[in-house]
Amino acid sequence: FPSHDRCDLSVSQEEYTKISSDLVDQTIQITLLAFKELERLLDNRIKSNQNALNMFSAVIIGVLLVVAYLFMGAVLSIARSMNNLITGLKRVANGDVSQPITLIGKDEIRTVSEAANQVMQTLQNFANEQQLMAQAHNQHGRISVKMDAQQFEGTYAEMAQGVNDMVQSHIDVKLKATSLIKAYAANDFSDDMPTLPGEKKAVSDAVQQTKQIMLHFIS
Repeated sequence: FPSHDRCDLSVSQEEYTKISSDLVDQTIQITLLAFKELERLLDNRIKSNQNALNMFSAVIIGVLLVVAYLFMGAVLSIARSMNNLITGLKRVANGDVSQPITLIGKDEIRTVSEAANQVMQTLQNFANEQQLMAQAHNQHGRISVKMDAQQFEGTYAEMAQGVNDMVQSHIDVKLKATSLIKAYAANDFSDDMPTLPGEKKAVSDAVQQTKQIMLHFIS
């Protein structure tokens, strides 16, 4: 067989040590680079998470501010509505129904205020009807004028009809007394004034006394 040259792989102790040292240094350098890259990635992730956290916190704070604003607005609106309602009801209690309750918001208190305004309007209409009837009777002598009870409902209609009945009762007494006095003046003593109850009895007594006096003078 022909002879071949062989590679000499043997190294000296110094060279082996140097090579090993270089490998360790390179490994350390690679490890340090890896740690630096890992640290950079972690810093980026932390910064990203911090930004997301800051943004989330800002959104939460914004939502809380909006909720607080709406809540305070609702509280102030309710307070104003309650104040207007209480003021209006006090006016009604004192007999002043000339001004309606100012309506604020669209909550349940507004509904109550609207109902109170309806009551005030009914009372105002009732008072106006009474005033018109009083003016007609007292200033113009139109004793036939009555309240329009049909424009009211429930107890208010009953009250208006009660006023009309009371006034009509007084009118009937006056008309009866006037009719009898006219008849007595015409020498017609066939009818008598019925005895009236209570304080009205003074009227029936006066008519009866007038009849007796006129009969006395005639006889």
